[in-house]
Amino acid sequence: MRLIRPRISWRVVVITCIALMLGGAALTVRPDVFMQPNPGARNVDRQAFTWRSPAGRVHTMDLWHPSDVRPGETLAVLLFSPEYGQSPPAYDRLIRRIASRGYAVLAVRHRYSEPFSFATQVGPLASDLLEGLDFATSRKTKGDVLFGRMNLERVGAFGHSFGGAIAAEVCTRDPRVVAGMDLDGSIFGRALETGTPCPFFLLMSALPWTETFRREPPKFYVDRDQGRIHEEMLFDRSATAYWLTVQGLEHMSFTDAAVAASTRDGFAVRVGVRLDAPRTHELTARYLSAFFGRYVRNESDTALLVQSPYPFATLRRRVVQPASGY
Repeated sequence: MRLIRPRISWRVVVITCIALMLGGAALTVRPDVFMQPNPGARNVDRQAFTWRSPAGRVHTMDLWHPSDVRPGETLAVLLFSPEYGQSPPAYDRLIRRIASRGYAVLAVRHRYSEPFSFATQVGPLASDLLEGLDFATSRKTKGDVLFGRMNLERVGAFGHSFGGAIAAEVCTRDPRVVAGMDLDGSIFGRALETGTPCPFFLLMSALPWTETFRREPPKFYVDRDQGRIHEEMLFDRSATAYWLTVQGLEHMSFTDAAVAASTRDGFAVRVGVRLDAPRTHELTARYLSAFFGRYVRNESDTALLVQSPYPFATLRRRVVQPASGY
């Protein structure tokens, strides 16, 4: 029997090599851009609380905070929501990075209803997260020392994947939430129609190259996103919004499991087509700190919020300075 060798087009080989080289160039960056020293970083404790809401629902909330909360210190507070099906402790490494910079991070362990729909569940899950904020406020009112050191009237919210939609939703529902961030998630809920009343940051992976060959333009669907239409709606309808597009970003690289797996995924990182989880955590922590520092702590703008220093990441922004508030 005669074997027939498969014919490989030289054009395919050349294009593939160029793509790999360009990808490697895009993700290659000066060593000093990543793994910056974290001056003042502090040890972090994690605690869990269980309580029953006024509606009778039992909730569990995880709290990360600096171990050495100093007398007279007021901690800025961030609410966190994980991806659908994940629990907050799955993001322990990333959350510890931001908590070590002087934040308390509150995260409710969501309980999902069936049948599940992103469009219909975003509201109830946002209510869960705000009930966690109410629980913290009640503990503070009752004289709890730890919660008493938190500023619970001016908080930020962030989330990964569907948790990013929940973060956007709480921005539209409660004036105590003064800034929000979405980590690579599609937006659902009220923010599609109104945008967010407070500053919002989208940290997103680039669309796959297959989008270039889409035969028809993307369409809007209430219960699923297509071609980033949902995120564009939020960006266009929010007074102050940022959008960082990161080439090579893996959707699950924000989790602890991705850090553990990164040692086995070296080839894609070495050839420059993937950003590994440790560098994803570093980039994300820097933007969380810069964005919430600006809009929760009222710190000065940093260069990160003006222009991306990373050759593989581009920043769009529209900043409106209100007369008062944020």
